[in-house]
Amino acid sequence: MEEDSPAPVQTVTTQASVSAHDGEYTTLESLQEETNALINQNKSFADCYQYLVTTIEALENHLKVVQECLIKDTQDLKDQITTLTAQLEQQQSQQPAAATRTTPPSRPIAALPTLT
Repeated sequence: MEEDSPAPVQTVTTQASVSAHDGEYTTLESLQEETNALINQNKSFADCYQYLVTTIEALENHLKVVQECLIKDTQDLKDQITTLTAQLEQQQSQQPAAATRTTPPSRPIAALPTLT
């Protein structure tokens, strides 16, 4: 019985082909360089994107803190207004209603000296 011999291994040489986008001959090496350049560019874009995401998250957290402080400060101001209003009403109620104020007689204002 005859064994089927495997087909001989055929070596393929790198062939140059005409690139459709620039009309120049390209090789596997040049395509690999282009691919590596694109990979590096994409990594750079990914790094920039991650930096932007981190920055936006930090800004969101900062805005939350600012908003919480603003809410607290607004509530504190409302409390102060309420307290001051109550104190003012209390002082007004403590003044005798029948008391009249007299203003002291006004003195005439002396004329300003003139320069000669």
